[in-house]
Amino acid sequence: MSLPQPAPLELLDIVMPVPASPWPPSLAAGLAAFTVLALLALVGWQLWRYWHRRKLRRAALVQLDALSQTSPTLLAVSELLKRIAISAYGRTQVAALSGDAWFEFLSQSSQQKADFNAVKHLWLQGIYQTSQVADDQDIALAKRWIKSAIPVKVSRLTNLPNQEQTNV
Repeated sequence: MSLPQPAPLELLDIVMPVPASPWPPSLAAGLAAFTVLALLALVGWQLWRYWHRRKLRRAALVQLDALSQTSPTLLAVSELLKRIAISAYGRTQVAALSGDAWFEFLSQSSQQKADFNAVKHLWLQGIYQTSQVADDQDIALAKRWIKSAIPVKVSRLTNLPNQEQTNV
């Protein structure tokens, strides 16, 4: 006796799922990408501001270095500092300063990092004597003022004396 043959099963093939598409991204991936792009934009903007704010300082240091290659007079160094101060702080605040008020401005604007009060007497004499040459200490003092007073921060402008008070 033979056994009855079972009826063939009508099975379907295994259906593979469609691979996941990378687009559109999930919400978490979109937020992560947005956060990374926002941070990169913020860092780039801060670097650009840092570079742009120090443009005057770089140009001033280049001019001072070029001036120091020739044997500059104290008058030439003071004129350079005056031009830089006018560019940084504005003509109305700086242009009329002279004598003691000028050196007080230089000391205060650098937050006493470049103390011109110690050499004020020598510089005042040197400005009016066109033959007095600036030595390395004078150039270093001017460089220290440029590095500490430029770029101008708004908080420094409020601490400086008014032009009417210091005008001589």
